[in-house]
Amino acid sequence: MSLGAKLDRTALAKATEDGAPENRYLLDRSTGQIILLSSKTMGTSELLSFRDRMSREPNRYVAIPRTPSDEKYHDMELFVGQAKDKKLQEKLLMILRGGNPIHPFLDAVDAHPQGRELWKQFKQVRVQKRVDDFLKENGLL
Repeated sequence: MSLGAKLDRTALAKATEDGAPENRYLLDRSTGQIILLSSKTMGTSELLSFRDRMSREPNRYVAIPRTPSDEKYHDMELFVGQAKDKKLQEKLLMILRGGNPIHPFLDAVDAHPQGRELWKQFKQVRVQKRVDDFLKENGLL
């Protein structure tokens, strides 16, 4: 079953990239709606009501997986391998060798004149591939 125009692919991509541990996302197979389950945005009765609805229609909703940190790290490695600017490439390689490279990596990319746009384009392609894979795996594409 294809969701076609009903699906907001941008919202789905954002859901896969949301690293907040309290947030869980579901895709409604019938409507294409992305549903955020979080105690910060839903009250206890609303969460219980939604869980009841899920139990009555177990095949209607599919959990949207988060992008694991090792995949995000792999994206950074691939980006470095494609970097044309040797100074940027060297700086990013040094950052990747250190601990917790995500924020320093993004800072270095942002400081480069074309870095931010190149990273944004690269990452968008990678995230969309993961979204497409998720949709295919769940028979929605």
